[in-house]
Amino acid sequence: IGGLLQLFADTLVTVALSMLEILFLHPYWHLFGVILAGIIYLPLIVQALRLGRQNKRTADFVVIGGFLLFVFLLYLPFGFESIAHYEGWVYRAYLEDHRSSGTETELTSRFWLMVPHALAYIIDSESFFGYHLVNFLMFWGKLVLLYGILRRFRISRLHAFLATMLFMVYPVNPLLMSLRSLPNQFSMLSLLAAVYLVLDYQKHPTRLGLLGIWLGLLFNVSSNESAYVIILVIPLLWWLGGRKLTWRNFNLTVIWYAFPVFKAAWLLLLAATNWGFYKSNILKRVLDSESAAPNVFSKLAADMANVYHHTFVDGWQRAWSAVGQNTYMALTIIMLALVGGLAWHLSRKDMAFPSVRQINIWLASGLLLIMPTVGVLIWIEMYSGDLWRMYFYVPIAAAIAIFSLIALLTAPIARSRFRNAILIMLCLILMFPALSRLLLQHEYFVNRANTKTTVLHNVLEIAPQAAPDTVLILTAEISTLDANNLGEFRNYSVVNSIFRVLYQRHVPPHAAFAAFCLPEPRCSSPRSRSSSDDFIKSNLSNILLLKIHEDLSVELVEQPSVYFGFGSDSAYDARRLYNPDAPLPPRAATMLGSALRE
Repeated sequence: IGGLLQLFADTLVTVALSMLEILFLHPYWHLFGVILAGIIYLPLIVQALRLGRQNKRTADFVVIGGFLLFVFLLYLPFGFESIAHYEGWVYRAYLEDHRSSGTETELTSRFWLMVPHALAYIIDSESFFGYHLVNFLMFWGKLVLLYGILRRFRISRLHAFLATMLFMVYPVNPLLMSLRSLPNQFSMLSLLAAVYLVLDYQKHPTRLGLLGIWLGLLFNVSSNESAYVIILVIPLLWWLGGRKLTWRNFNLTVIWYAFPVFKAAWLLLLAATNWGFYKSNILKRVLDSESAAPNVFSKLAADMANVYHHTFVDGWQRAWSAVGQNTYMALTIIMLALVGGLAWHLSRKDMAFPSVRQINIWLASGLLLIMPTVGVLIWIEMYSGDLWRMYFYVPIAAAIAIFSLIALLTAPIARSRFRNAILIMLCLILMFPALSRLLLQHEYFVNRANTKTTVLHNVLEIAPQAAPDTVLILTAEISTLDANNLGEFRNYSVVNSIFRVLYQRHVPPHAAFAAFCLPEPRCSSPRSRSSSDDFIKSNLSNILLLKIHEDLSVELVEQPSVYFGFGSDSAYDARRLYNPDAPLPPRAATMLGSALRE
């Protein structure tokens, strides 16, 4: 009987996991996340606006408008047109019901990863404009929420505004402006929303606010796990802020941990049942690595020393070096003038200055908070050098620490108006190199996208329509890919997704897309293939081989068998594999329009 009960329990768990996985893998599940966010957060936003109007918080509305204008100016030279990078193509293809094994395993554990992508798809399904717009709004939302959180701690408008602006431009994340960061932006925005709402709930508990807290935390942990350490320590905000133990603080803590614990339990259940999910072997690697050895504390100390060194030394050195390369100096000055003018306007209303003791508390808090903002990634060897992942949350704490240092420098000045002027000036001086770096980073990713756009448009001009069973392969010298920042074309999943998205409904039912490069035998090939040579040999007659040259032109290779070293094939006929006279796919104009206008 015991064995039968165990078998029944195992079967029940397996069926439940299968049903949940089917649910999480459906594109409509992410659309449901968008709808749920609208139902909960839109009324909360309207309520906050109404209360702000009733309390005559005009200055706060001016600050929020200033944030919007600042982010708009950051986008102004580059627009909203460039195409996606890496995972953006894969997620987009998945939303259009093109399965990818990598995406399937990722969505099993990160089941609301693609909520921002679903929203972007709703906004514009025929280009990446929606992706850029969603990214733009998330930048703005992060600034508004961090400013609101600082104001909840009774920090003056001027100081909250300047600290938030330092957070926006803080020079530690090398991929901040890339659309590849969309899931991370969403994860961070969700956490900030949850923190803001829990601070509001502490004073004005409402059911809608409670739902907002839980949804924010669920969005955060179900799109990325790197914030778990921050989530763990955040209850210290209300425990240390109170003078005694209260049931309200206890209840807030239970509320706060409910959904992160649920997500952790979900991952443990997947691991215990040997269910395949994204990076499921990381836990074993961490336990087997040096982090589990007796020298764990010395390793942690060395890793944290590197974090602080990069946060306060390397990042700023790179920022200052960016000043000499900044070709957007006029725009930089305009953006700094916007920040300076708005800060001066706020300083005329906020003459109060915190005590040295308060500033020291801010400084210590910022410095200590850097450790949990790095999160669990510091323990994972494969991510320890991946700065854009590790340093996504660090600017929150680092900006508070840097602002506190500036405030300490200006604290001895007796005259409040003069003190505020020096404070603003020092913040602007620091923002100057950081903003230069941010604009150059934005330019880099847009130029990189435009390069890919040109190549992809050249491919579509040669083969606007493929025949059934065609295997379209892009090939190039590795030096060509590296010189033109075409690293995405090394990845089979990305190349496959790109052409399924571009050809859309015109994709042949049995078509395959791959990427091979020389001198390596392959960049990557379909994961179901054990050998790239076997894959090529078995598909030689159906391969349509297109070679990318250094100048981004694309050439049709007449004899793929010769190119891959298998000898001449007189029976090969490339013309049967594609129709060069067919019209370009519609998305050649909507997604690759920038190449058409060049």
